[in-house]
Amino acid sequence: AVHAANTALYRLFEQMGVSPDGLAGFSGGDFAALDVAGVYGDLTRNKREVFMREGYLMLTRLDSREDIPTCAMIATLDATKETVDALIAKHPGRISIAFFNSPRQLTLAIAPEIVPEVVQELSDVGVKTVQVPISEPFNTPWCAKALPTINQFLSHWVRHVPRIPLYSCATGERLPARPGAILRQTTDQWTQPIQFTATIRKMYEDG
Repeated sequence: AVHAANTALYRLFEQMGVSPDGLAGFSGGDFAALDVAGVYGDLTRNKREVFMREGYLMLTRLDSREDIPTCAMIATLDATKETVDALIAKHPGRISIAFFNSPRQLTLAIAPEIVPEVVQELSDVGVKTVQVPISEPFNTPWCAKALPTINQFLSHWVRHVPRIPLYSCATGERLPARPGAILRQTTDQWTQPIQFTATIRKMYEDG
């Protein structure tokens, strides 16, 4: 549903005469960016339905796997680097930065059993938090065992040079215009924190 909505919005803007100079996305949004850029080729309606069905089944299988740990995603406001580094050092292997959303806001993936303690520690230093309704450890090293499944799915579709420049939200840089490199980086970003601020800045710098 998310993919259908994302690509439908693109087509709506396109009909209004608005065309993007560059594209970026992460997680499910990454699939839509690749689609709009033409990396999957020109999909017929039937092929698009197959893509969405296979993608849904792939994500459903990942969600049910017991070897991929669950987590709590906690969005934070005004957490300093020193505060976050101290938390990660205090709870090794149980906290990972998942999203750098803005200069003031980042999201932490936290092992469920320590969430109350970590939220209290953040509150004690004046950091506001809110739990995001996501339990999958996307964009953290905990997602490493999911990479073969994601790569297998994308390898059937990532076959063409993009018609519109693509940017990686994991590196904040423009993706190479080579399907093989796009496949590797798009797969790997599921274990890397999203650098949303850096990506937007880079796109702005590139015009």
